[in-house]
Amino acid sequence: MRKILAVALASTFLTAAPVAVVSSPVEAANLFEKLFPRATKRRSERRQRQIRRRRELEINRARLVARQRAPKVVQKVKSPTFKNYTPTVLRTVALASLANSFSAHDQKLLAADALARTRPKQEPQPRSEPVALESQTELPVLEDTQNLTTESVEATVTLASQTTEIVEPVVEVALPEKPIPTLAAIRLSAGAELLSSIKISARRNLGKAVVAHYKKSPEFIWLDGEGKLNDNARSVLQILADADAYGLNADDYTLPILSFADDASNQDILRAAMQLEFSITTAMLRYMADAKNGVVNPNGISGYHDFSGLSSDYKANLAKISDSDDAAADLLAAHPKEPAFEHLRSQLAGLREEAAGYESVTIKTGTFIRPGQTNDQLENIVESIRRLDNRELMIDHFDVFAMSHEEGVYSEDVEAMVRDFQKAMKLKPDGIIGRKSIARMSGDDPKVKMNKVLYAIERLRWHPDRFGNTHVFINQPAYRATYMTGGKPQLSMRAVVGKPSN
Repeated sequence: MRKILAVALASTFLTAAPVAVVSSPVEAANLFEKLFPRATKRRSERRQRQIRRRRELEINRARLVARQRAPKVVQKVKSPTFKNYTPTVLRTVALASLANSFSAHDQKLLAADALARTRPKQEPQPRSEPVALESQTELPVLEDTQNLTTESVEATVTLASQTTEIVEPVVEVALPEKPIPTLAAIRLSAGAELLSSIKISARRNLGKAVVAHYKKSPEFIWLDGEGKLNDNARSVLQILADADAYGLNADDYTLPILSFADDASNQDILRAAMQLEFSITTAMLRYMADAKNGVVNPNGISGYHDFSGLSSDYKANLAKISDSDDAAADLLAAHPKEPAFEHLRSQLAGLREEAAGYESVTIKTGTFIRPGQTNDQLENIVESIRRLDNRELMIDHFDVFAMSHEEGVYSEDVEAMVRDFQKAMKLKPDGIIGRKSIARMSGDDPKVKMNKVLYAIERLRWHPDRFGNTHVFINQPAYRATYMTGGKPQLSMRAVVGKPSN
């Protein structure tokens, strides 16, 4: 083909008019572009891509060199960074989305029940020997006849009237090979039309786990076929009601009060049973999550918190509980395994008993009083100092503690008492009542101590279940570092907290 084309071109040049000869590379390039425009465009695009690649390589090389030469800057923490903590929002669980799966499951149950009822009668087993009854005044009554039918029970009893003579009866019983299954009186899947009227609020992922479970298995977990609580439900409800003893708030797991009239319809009873079922499930899952990871997410409090693994696998927990024979034990197993947890629990129980009959004195947050001023919190301040039961203060300032301070006048007598109180607490005796002075007035208030224990339990939930046999424990409030082995301190020393340089 090339030879033919060359011959054709040669013959054209010989016969055609004279053509100008290309005298420079520029003219040759222009001629090539005119003859082959597409090839010229592709070659131009290829050149542009190569130029862009070279530029990117040069820029990346320059950045790498600059990064290697630049000195490393250590960012120092000048002040703590705190966040505006937002509690987890409870959302309405989309139970209406379960309607289709509930209807399909209930249709299967009804179809299976209908098939079982139309099943041919079973062939009777060989007849047993006649049973001879002793003479008696009353005939025996068959008590367990739930699985018996009129076709499978044939009894003939003959009794002589008005006499005490008993003719020996013959009772012939033939049991079917398998008892015919009966549908439960109350079925969860039968309430597909009631789902939209049931309102349950839960955390977002928790609600999704509840919907996913009942979509796959639309059966009661906590109720039997008659709508009564089973043993698992009763034990779980007891654990939820006793949440305060484990450092949680029992009000977070309160179930709705369900009531209906004596003449309530089957629909009303089923709706109440469904409401109770979903309420127990959501409360149980929330309890497990709070017991395991705490109620508060520390990462949302301060930039200094970087705890990981604080998310709960609600789906796995619900699958485990639904198949468990002892759900209460599974709930209790979610609490920390450290011995410190049980110690804090015992301390909490003692402080609750002590605080039951104790009337606390509360000083308003942000109170600040200078000598000569008037403040409605002065009476609470004097009462708080009196409860410290400092013998020297009680003797030297008896009149101040005996008089009323309802008017809130910060007089010279009260100022003198406050100065002596500040000296006793090793504070600057300037007579100014501020944050530091008020912090020393709490004394042995059992409610204040109880709150500290509750905070300690909550912080303990943020940590792993077990610290290990050997670990270093940093007590930030006490500024101490302790080396622990086998649950016992081996070495303890003061530590500086808060500076990266140390």
